[in-house]
Amino acid sequence: MDKSVILIHLESLNNITYRMNPQLFPNIMRIEREGLSFHKYFSTATSTWMVISDMIYGGLDLYEGCHALEEKPGTFCYKSGLLDDFCDQGYQADAFSFPLFVAAPMQEHMLFGRKVEQKAYASYSDFFNAFKVVMTSRNKYSIMISSYLSNVSNNSHVIPGHRRNATKRWEDGFRFMDDMVGSVFRILKETGQEENTIVVLYGDHGDDFWGHGFHMGLTHAIEPTAPLIHTPLIIWEKNRYCGEISRNLVSTIDIRKMIERMVQGEMPEGSIERSFAYARSAFAAQPVRAGTFNKSYSVTDGKILMLVSSQGLEMYDVEMDPACNFNMLRTFEMVQDRLIFNEKDVSGFKFHFADFMDENEKRYIRQKFYYLRPQLYQYVVERYEAGKRSEAEMNDEMCFHKINHSMQR
Repeated sequence: MDKSVILIHLESLNNITYRMNPQLFPNIMRIEREGLSFHKYFSTATSTWMVISDMIYGGLDLYEGCHALEEKPGTFCYKSGLLDDFCDQGYQADAFSFPLFVAAPMQEHMLFGRKVEQKAYASYSDFFNAFKVVMTSRNKYSIMISSYLSNVSNNSHVIPGHRRNATKRWEDGFRFMDDMVGSVFRILKETGQEENTIVVLYGDHGDDFWGHGFHMGLTHAIEPTAPLIHTPLIIWEKNRYCGEISRNLVSTIDIRKMIERMVQGEMPEGSIERSFAYARSAFAAQPVRAGTFNKSYSVTDGKILMLVSSQGLEMYDVEMDPACNFNMLRTFEMVQDRLIFNEKDVSGFKFHFADFMDENEKRYIRQKFYYLRPQLYQYVVERYEAGKRSEAEMNDEMCFHKINHSMQR
């Protein structure tokens, strides 16, 4: 097949915001009705840079040895990125980013590939015209389009000089994103290239507006709970999917393989069958900063999410509790690696809690705990090894042997 590919980065958009605010996303929701939506897609990290590199390279190892997000990797462990391969196959491959002050540092780190130059722009009109030129050239192309104005730290640039409060700017950022997506599809229609193009839209992370602590003011790049990593993933090919929903568990590192299959005419899921999706908030070589980034890791089977940090273990039902407010382990203690329900701690609880936390639920929580904890442990060990650190160092930083009972989380 000779279909072109467009990757659209949905900055700071999680599923809660997307589903709860349809008035902000008329274009994206229309595309979802025409496409294939992955309702159990989880991103691999809680920061933009990490998710982009994980997707482009199809793996998690490249930056794990870096001591800071801004640090460059000493060596490249991947031969090429997704856009690099398209370039080698004769596609015109480009990455377009806006605004300039956010995007420029990414070029130095080759987040978009080793051969593909990221083209960043100071004005939206230049940004728009740049990808429009490629889309109207009639060449076979593979492009990534990233606007970062919907990031909570950047949305004051949506309408320069316009004095709107932060809540309105938050809305403006997402309306701007949706308008950009609408523009991409208008270009496809005007140029008659709808039949020959695959479009992939993905969210990188969401924001937690200080519901799980203040983290010195951060809203993302913090613990990978569902509001941070459960984001939209939509694949569009004209007249192919018509509003289909996939219940497959999908991770960011699967997107590269899915795109490679689609350009060959195959279904995007293909042979991707995963039981767990993993995420992290920092590279393995980065230090623990409990007050800010709070380095931490999570695993989910699509229903239950378990998280570990220096403060201990947490577990959430992401279907019943998508905001991850109730740590299901909070009423338990760990005694020699056994999960023991603390009857004394809840002796005064009645009504709904008493009806909910019956013996069957306690048994279910224990089963999920014993099922997920070793999976999470092995994943974190692998991350540390990729960052040239030992299992002993991991155990010094990540506490797998106690429950996090903090009221703040």
